[in-house]
Amino acid sequence: MNIPVDVTENTQCEEDKDIQEEMTFSETESADSKDEDYYEGCYVIDTNVFADCPDIISKISEDYYIVLSATVIEELDHLKTKKNIPASKKKKVSKAIKFVNESFETRDIETEFSDTSLLPKDYEKTKADNKILSVALKHIDYNPILL
Repeated sequence: MNIPVDVTENTQCEEDKDIQEEMTFSETESADSKDEDYYEGCYVIDTNVFADCPDIISKISEDYYIVLSATVIEELDHLKTKKNIPASKKKKVSKAIKFVNESFETRDIETEFSDTSLLPKDYEKTKADNKILSVALKHIDYNPILL
């Protein structure tokens, strides 16, 4: 599933469409459709990793598929316009967004919504990190590595 992520510097968060309206998935793109014999596992990448290392996808072996949580995409989009972060961090975030978009053409990358029902009961369901963790739990049969 390819999701265009806006890379323009001047987009305002209020103008962004609801990410759930922009993302659609088919059954063939779910975690259940992966060929277990082809991939060694998968990586689920957190927002902060992209902010520190925009080209992280290029450092991951093609023996693994990559899963991006809708939460990560949404957070990256908001970070690029957030006022209280340094310009250098905004630049890295914009590079990460651009790299993600380009990587959809060359890598097996999936985007997924969270399923907080998979989390233990004492986990706060609204925290972004827990939503990202729930995406990793959706791929538990593929030994997800959470970065």
